Amino acid sequence: MNDTHIHDEIELLLEHHDQASRRLRRLTFLLAVVVATVVAASFTIVVKTVSSAIRTVGSCWAARKSLMPQSLELDG
Repeated sequence: MNDTHIHDEIELLLEHHDQASRRLRRLTFLLAVVVATVVAASFTIVVKTVSSAIRTVGSCWAARKSLMPQSLELDG
């Protein structure tokens, strides 16, 4: 092997390394976007579920209060 051939091989390896590095950066960015989207969707679902639960408890409490005779209501 002569020096020119070795130099060409090194250049080719560096080019492949640069391409692989760019691909890895793009995939990492896409993965970050997917993870952020999933986290945001999960947070939205949790907030909606908790909000719905709070409304349900409030409705049940109001219904209970309206159905309870005045003489049975607890103080407070």
